[in-house]
Amino acid sequence: MLRKAISAFAAALGLLSPARAIAAPGEAPPYAAAFDKAFVPGSPKKDEIFGYGVDAGTGSFFDPVAGRAAADLLKADPDAWESWQTDGEVNGPKAIAPYSFLLDLPLGEANAIMFHSGWGDGFYASWFGYDAKGNVAALVTDFQTIDWATAKW
Repeated sequence: MLRKAISAFAAALGLLSPARAIAAPGEAPPYAAAFDKAFVPGSPKKDEIFGYGVDAGTGSFFDPVAGRAAADLLKADPDAWESWQTDGEVNGPKAIAPYSFLLDLPLGEANAIMFHSGWGDGFYASWFGYDAKGNVAALVTDFQTIDWATAKW
C-alpha cells in the first residue's frame, strides 16, 4: 500500500509541491529520475525531464496491481469514477486547502493516491527513491509550484 505525504510548504496557497508516495517504510534516498528503462533509453537531453503529463489538473500514484484492480472495477461499474471524484473533492479541502482534490482509493491489496497538481495541467518531473537494497521505496513528483533556485528554507 502506498502512504501519501503532502508537502505543507505550498499547502497554504492551496498548491501541492512536491507530492510523494511512500511504498516502503524508512527513508528512501537516493532519488533518480523515474522512468522505465525499457521504454526510455539513455538520459534526457538538456532542458528535458522524465515525468508524466497531467490533464484535468489531477495526478495520481499507483502501481500495476492497483491499475489492474481499478480497470476491473471500472469494467464492472463504468460510473465508479464518479464516487472517486466526489470523495476526492470532499477530502481535498479538509486535507490541503479550499478547492483541492485528494483521494486515497483502496483497491483490494493495493491503493491509488489521487491529488490535484498544483497549477493544473502540464508535464511534471518525477523521481524514484531507492532503499538500501535498490528497491523503489518512494515516488516524488515536483508540480513546479516552488522556485527551487530562490526558495529559502
